[in-house]
Amino acid sequence: MNMPRLLPAIFPLLCLALAVQAEARPVSATLYPFGAMISEEAEAVPADGRITLSLPAGADAGTLAVTLSRGGVLSRTVTQLPGTASPAVQTLQKEADALRDSISLKSSELASVSAMRSFWSQPPYSLSAPSLEMLNGLMEKLSQDSAQQMASISKKESRLRSEIRGMERQASALDARIRTLGKKNADVQECVLTVDGTGSGPIVVRWSYWLDDAGWKPQYRVAADSSTGKVRICMQAALSQESGMDWNGVELTLASTNRLHSVQPPALRPWVIGQTSYDAAPRAMLAKSAGRANAEAALPASSADAAGLTWALGSTNLPASSTVTRLVGLHELEGTFSRILRPRQSEDVWMYAALDEDALAAKPALLLPAGQASFLVDGRETARGPFSFGPSDRDIFFGIDQLMKAEVVQTSVQDDAPPAFFGGDESGSSRVEQWSWVSTIHNGHDKAVSLRVEEAAPIARDTEVKISVSTSPKARLESEKSRYVWELSLPAREKTELRYEVKAVIPERTWKKR
Repeated sequence: MNMPRLLPAIFPLLCLALAVQAEARPVSATLYPFGAMISEEAEAVPADGRITLSLPAGADAGTLAVTLSRGGVLSRTVTQLPGTASPAVQTLQKEADALRDSISLKSSELASVSAMRSFWSQPPYSLSAPSLEMLNGLMEKLSQDSAQQMASISKKESRLRSEIRGMERQASALDARIRTLGKKNADVQECVLTVDGTGSGPIVVRWSYWLDDAGWKPQYRVAADSSTGKVRICMQAALSQESGMDWNGVELTLASTNRLHSVQPPALRPWVIGQTSYDAAPRAMLAKSAGRANAEAALPASSADAAGLTWALGSTNLPASSTVTRLVGLHELEGTFSRILRPRQSEDVWMYAALDEDALAAKPALLLPAGQASFLVDGRETARGPFSFGPSDRDIFFGIDQLMKAEVVQTSVQDDAPPAFFGGDESGSSRVEQWSWVSTIHNGHDKAVSLRVEEAAPIARDTEVKISVSTSPKARLESEKSRYVWELSLPAREKTELRYEVKAVIPERTWKKR
């Protein structure tokens, strides 16, 4: 027995550098969209008051936290080990070596079978018999035996060549994976712990660290039934890790928060109000918009720790340098399917589902982090793009309706010439500015569709400016959101027109402030 084989027998568990690499494994991981917190565990016997841990190349050593079943950690030192393969790479190299040994054995067996072919193709027999008839019988028997042996040999050769080709393909795949893993895991980190009070015998070491080379991304399939208004959201998680080791049986948790580095609230900013209050309404609108956008991050999660929505996937296998997709949620929502048009922003008509607020209120708050989605209406994909959903959301959009279009024409605008003022009102001379738009909406469907049209309501920059609005057909003013709304039903293969006119009377002194 040579010295390398004697070492384990002479020095059992000499240091954790050997034990950890052989036995340590991730036991739990919390994946965030941009990294992961990993926990590993191993049993070790301290050698000379020291324990050696192995960390992946991408681990943040500054986040390392260690606990011992007995004793404590006095100090630690982390160093890079250039060229040291990660545990996963070492495992793959062993598999590749074992596979090549098997290929060598199969090749030797194939060579032996090929030698048998040469023998039976020209057997070195010398035949003799008392009569020609008996000699012919012996030759016939030899010919039959040779044919049977050659058939059997051909079958073995074909099987062996097929097995060798399959193993060579496996070896090539292993080599490719070793190269892929080695690119990011060639410099494994070694952490040497100085410990005290551990006593004799093995202790359990558990350590955790932040790993940038891991994370997850939500992927959605958002499908709507236009006849019932029901929306079905299928949420999947694409899990990935490049730690350099295979995760087998890891207790995996997904966390939705993307604000892990937001530690302090923003500072209060001065609020200076001018002589007029013309910006009050727009400021309120902006505040509502910002509150809607940040609602997901501001509201507490459904879990008690308020650190973000989490999904416990349980014991999970996640190979190194891989991406695995898991289903993590199915949600069915009720609503009304319709279209929406904002003519002066876009001539496209957009499909959306207006969700039923009572039905939403009866369910737990739905909080889905931002991710890429495919959107479908009646089984057909209509769009691909970003998707997220928070407690304040009430509409889900499904992209552009290709069979509907709007043509917008501005029929009158303000004159670019110097202003001409006229008298007659109680505030003195005034100037009149007027705008008018006509929107022609085409429905290319073979059925009637419902359509919501929205136009921003004008807001005066000064309380002395008088504004009047005319709409045809009559639109409804939603003053809290400062917009005009038309609710229409468009017949199949027909078009309709909407007119929107705005008139502003501006006093001369207000005009001169511009």
